Amino acid sequence: MKLSMISIVLALFMLVACSEKSEFATPPDTTTVSVNSLTTYTYDSCAIEASINPKVNMLILIDNSTSTTLLSDAMKQSIINSIYYASTHFDYRIYVAPLIKPEAGDSFSSYPAFSGTPTGSTAIPQSSSQVIEGLTFQNPAFGSDEKGISRMIELLNYNHNNGHFRNDSNTVTVIVSNGDDNEIAYNPAATTNQFEQKLNELKSFKQSHDSTGKKQFRLVSYVPQSYCKVGYVIGRQYREMSKRLYSLYGDGSQSAYFPDTFDLCNQNVPNIFSQINSSINPIPEKLTYAHWPIDEELEGLVNQDQINLANLQVSTYDVATGTRTQLTQGADYTYNNAFNGSLLVAGQVNELTHQGHALNLNSPQARIQTPNCMSITAPEYKKHYGYIPVAIKPLKESIQLTINGRNISESTTDGWQLISTYQPSLNILVPPTPAHITDMRSGFMIKLNGSAIYQDGASVQLTFKKSPDQ
Repeated sequence: MKLSMISIVLALFMLVACSEKSEFATPPDTTTVSVNSLTTYTYDSCAIEASINPKVNMLILIDNSTSTTLLSDAMKQSIINSIYYASTHFDYRIYVAPLIKPEAGDSFSSYPAFSGTPTGSTAIPQSSSQVIEGLTFQNPAFGSDEKGISRMIELLNYNHNNGHFRNDSNTVTVIVSNGDDNEIAYNPAATTNQFEQKLNELKSFKQSHDSTGKKQFRLVSYVPQSYCKVGYVIGRQYREMSKRLYSLYGDGSQSAYFPDTFDLCNQNVPNIFSQINSSINPIPEKLTYAHWPIDEELEGLVNQDQINLANLQVSTYDVATGTRTQLTQGADYTYNNAFNGSLLVAGQVNELTHQGHALNLNSPQARIQTPNCMSITAPEYKKHYGYIPVAIKPLKESIQLTINGRNISESTTDGWQLISTYQPSLNILVPPTPAHITDMRSGFMIKLNGSAIYQDGASVQLTFKKSPDQ
């Protein structure tokens, strides 16, 4: 009887044990399918500000009187070399002539004339120094009066009349002399009247050639400020004219009693042009774009055909008002993947070129002007998933699938199907995904049909048990 009770207990224990093993041996495999959201790229950029090299007409008159023999060779070379300091800062027109008319007369067309470019000046050839020296220090005008201010007026008119100097430009005359204007200084009875007459002539010239009234019109005199050497004369008329013309445009940056005048006695010639360079600043220019360059990263995605150009979102941003304006493809802009040329509207001084992908800005509201900005949002093509790959073969009866919270049933037309054979390589994307976009996977496949096909960003959860024939 005792043995029988033990047998019954063992039998019950084994029954429970077998029951537990049967219930927990094959737990379900719950899989949350990873689905990337649709990637969207956003590119923000703003219109740059450029600057225009200011237009400067520069007349340089170098003393060629017999007294220049008193200048050292180093000083002469320094005076000539000073011209090169002016050439790289402006959109310039430079004309160099002897201060005193040569005995044989002027040959205006043979005097050195140089021109810069609107977007960046070009250097004056160094060989020009020999030409300038031949016109001045090597060819003194014997016994001639020094009528520097009259000479200045004559050559300003000449260069404007022949088109070398331009209207509505800054105009700077540089006179280098170790003496003074004899026409004014050595006529005591008429000195005051003569000076004012010449000043009025210069004012009239400025008024007739500067429609805005805002351009600089200056005489920079490089003359002795003392009797520092035998034969040197203080350039009183030149420095006074420099002072009077300097006051016309209201620049107060020079604190000297005689602004725009430099002392020939200290031999510091290059300071002439450093002063001019610092007082004539580049002019800011607001650039207006007729085309907008595409960021290199976005251009690469377009070339790879990953971006759906039909779904671009393009908007402008007005910095002053904070207004964002959505642009319409076609009416406001078109995509150009073979652009080559200037990005700016016609008529701008600066030229900003681009080769590659760009937006053609077709409407006035689409055209960007400094400092406003543009935002381009570029989505990838939507991908449609027609298969779910799994690493182990599911038991079909145990499959449970939800997509975006909706239960999906087995169906060959509007649900899932189990492909029972292992797939070594299968594109899990289906139309309307563009044919050039693929996602190759391997494994056992659950095929989706009809409304079960999902897109980027979907929430997919799959539960199943392992098939016993795996």
